Amino acid sequence: MTVNIAERIKGLVDELGESPSLEEQRVKSYAKYEQLPYERSQLFVKNFEKMNEDPSEFDVLFERGKASLPSGLKYAVASLGPRATVGELPGGVEFFDAKTRGAPLLQLPLSEDEDKMYYLNGALRNSLQRFTVRDRVRLESPLIRLSVSPPGKVATFRRTEIEVGEGSKLLYIDRVIDYPGASEEPALLNDVTDVRMRPNSALTYVTLSTGRRERVTHDVRFVLEGGAKLTCVSWYADSPYVRARAKVTLKGEGSDVDLFWGGYPKVSSRYDYLAVVEHLARSTRGYALQRGLAKGRSRMLLKGLMIIRETATNADSHLSQHILLLSKDSFANAIPGLEIETNELKAKHSASVSQPDEDQLFYLMSRGLTREESVMSVAGGYLAPLAVNIPDPSAREALEYEVEKALRS
Repeated sequence: MTVNIAERIKGLVDELGESPSLEEQRVKSYAKYEQLPYERSQLFVKNFEKMNEDPSEFDVLFERGKASLPSGLKYAVASLGPRATVGELPGGVEFFDAKTRGAPLLQLPLSEDEDKMYYLNGALRNSLQRFTVRDRVRLESPLIRLSVSPPGKVATFRRTEIEVGEGSKLLYIDRVIDYPGASEEPALLNDVTDVRMRPNSALTYVTLSTGRRERVTHDVRFVLEGGAKLTCVSWYADSPYVRARAKVTLKGEGSDVDLFWGGYPKVSSRYDYLAVVEHLARSTRGYALQRGLAKGRSRMLLKGLMIIRETATNADSHLSQHILLLSKDSFANAIPGLEIETNELKAKHSASVSQPDEDQLFYLMSRGLTREESVMSVAGGYLAPLAVNIPDPSAREALEYEVEKALRS
């Protein structure tokens, strides 16, 4: 561990007023971050993307600055770096911000079997937020959290906890945007999120990440109890680096998940996505659809693993990964995996990396479009499955708008 990191952790601990035991745990967490590979699974160990910058060098003490939250934005909660502001919070939802309450940000003990970036989050965590939806609350309007990094080379290392009560229904939208007028200086958002869905709850979880400065690492873990239904939609564009992890544990009988992930790296960007769906209970269903575009010397990795345990009889699991290369200098790889421990199940996967079909482009160009316009039209159709199966109209429209904006820029 370098002196610079030790001083950084010490400064953070002093600002937060944490105990020596928590400082020691932060130091240990950083040591584990340094020791671990970027992928722990042998299936993916040779396939990963790293940030160009050292993520531990970003400033975590920038609350001393004078930046304020942009006006005119609608949200339930807005995060300007680690500082949270409560806006229009729907009834039946409780929000807890550890910094406002003076509560510890680090919770012990830390898990011993997590992703590398989880331990960097533990070492430098400067935010902890918790949303709780009470039992049998059916929210009609979305709960929106806005994430904005203030100007400067700054980082938000955040833990988010969400609990959806028994029989409740929630549309949650997490938006990551740029600070208006900020320079091109990089910012980092490292978010570790744990979502627990109680029996017969329903959650549509949407991530829309479009910040041009943001280097984004998202690690989201969902646990579904009996009869819970999750629709998870993720879209990443404009960011120069994305490392996204989604793990879904189908713990209760009849629990059900649809994972839709889309990304569009441009101009030497690096996108690395891994989805894991683990079937533990009977009659569970898991569907994961990953669609990506890559352009301009960018690189994209789509990785997926569907695990069906011995206890998960009558499970139904499907993984689909497809990437479209929009320029000859881009690179992509799709890596599907199945791990099956029982005979009574349905499981399948598909994967492809391809370029736009020349016959389709010729047809569109014969109708008056330029080649670039034709490529973007094909790309739009390629991404259409991300939105068409989203049950909530608000989430569907939000994704369609962001996809169209990314294709135009």
